[in-house]
Amino acid sequence: MVGNLAVLDILILFLATHSELFIYLALFSVLILAGLGVPIPEDIVLIGGGFLAYGGFSNLTVTLIVCFLGVILGDFVVFYLGRRWGDSIIKHRHFVRLISEKKLIRARNFFKVHGSKTILMARFILGFRVVAFVTAGIL
Repeated sequence: MVGNLAVLDILILFLATHSELFIYLALFSVLILAGLGVPIPEDIVLIGGGFLAYGGFSNLTVTLIVCFLGVILGDFVVFYLGRRWGDSIIKHRHFVRLISEKKLIRARNFFKVHGSKTILMARFILGFRVVAFVTAGIL
């Protein structure tokens, strides 16, 4: 138990010696990385942000805004990468070997009909979100 108290004391000292801006940048950066596919659970970061606000290390309103923007921007970046380089990905020789034109047309039609539902569901499935967002950007 003594070891746990020492770690908690170190954590509190670390947070007390850093500015709120550092905390906001850390939350935002970790959420962006999670959106890009780094296996960091966003839920833990969001709960941690809530504890930081509860402990008085950050402002709750600003923490909510920073976390919301981090999650949305992380997802948008993945979508944008698919949108930006989608044509070159589809035309790449290795991709053409794996996915036929017929399958690509089926996928485009699927996303026209069920794209919004797919993205909503994929948002909550770890590991599938990044693939679905890139695919949505490509298609």
